[in-house]
Amino acid sequence: MRGETGTASPGGSGVTPGPAAGERGREAHAKQSSPFVFVLDKHRGPLQPCPPARARKLLVAGRAVVARYIPFTIRIKDRTAEASQVDGVEVGVDPGSEHTGIAVFTEQAGEFRARQAIQLDHRGGQIRTKVAQRSRYRRRRRTVNKHGFPRLRLPRTKRLFGFATGGLVRATVPAGRWAGTHTGRVAVRSSGSHTVTTPAGAIKTSHKNLTLLQRGDGHAYTTKPEGGVISDTP
Repeated sequence: MRGETGTASPGGSGVTPGPAAGERGREAHAKQSSPFVFVLDKHRGPLQPCPPARARKLLVAGRAVVARYIPFTIRIKDRTAEASQVDGVEVGVDPGSEHTGIAVFTEQAGEFRARQAIQLDHRGGQIRTKVAQRSRYRRRRRTVNKHGFPRLRLPRTKRLFGFATGGLVRATVPAGRWAGTHTGRVAVRSSGSHTVTTPAGAIKTSHKNLTLLQRGDGHAYTTKPEGGVISDTP
């Protein structure tokens, strides 16, 4: 399936994890005390979330593939919802003026257990400012080029060499200054030399060295343990 991979969870194989350094969007902070992994069946229908250790075993055994990195979701290739026991989950929403808290939890023997927790930061004012700045920049692009002369033709597509700006990619650079494996957000160029921004900084590499992990959805993500220090994950 497009957008799926049979590899283990991000950061588990020496890959540089994280969204773009300094990336600002509608940010979702996942406060996870005992985070569970979301699970889909072979037809992409929802199954009961499972512990990370169980998800890892399914991936290693080849019974599952990674369907989505954010939030981390696996798809079991040999299981259907009809043949599975799905107890379901409950969702709690706590709206606020600056943040909205979202919790996914299950009930076992009368006890509620949190499985995922998300803090959605509201950035309406900053978004309006960014939109206005982008509008002014686009108006300028429609009139002159970088040398100040009238611009005659605009790019006809936002996707170049199979990638679009904002997508989550893995860069495997064979040699040179940025040799190694890195994960981050891509900024595409018509030349084919794309820029990948990671927590360690930006790197430039050919589109031939990139693998698409997840298409951009307009959000930026960070995760942090309950009461801990924020750490970036893709």
